Amino acid sequence: MTGNNGEGDGGGARRTGPGRVIVYTKRGCGWCYEVLSLLDSRGIGYEEREVYSNPRYFDEMVEKSGQWLAPVVEIDGHLLIDTDAYEVGRYLERLGE
Repeated sequence: MTGNNGEGDGGGARRTGPGRVIVYTKRGCGWCYEVLSLLDSRGIGYEEREVYSNPRYFDEMVEKSGQWLAPVVEIDGHLLIDTDAYEVGRYLERLGE
């Protein structure tokens, strides 16, 4: 699932925010939903990778982060592991987003 990134809508919308954001999520995870909501509210495009339904994404998340907890947010190569919306928001502020 892709969130608010303007891709595939045919309208030529421009993506805002960091260059690449990947959010590893688990179904039913409140912290995951809050992170996605934060990114949506700021107009920041992201790629959601739901790890329960896709074992490849789960393995990728564990390989990158070293653990099984979600959400894991990757912003231009920087990992926020087992994070929440507050931590993601603070990191984005440091980036000037």
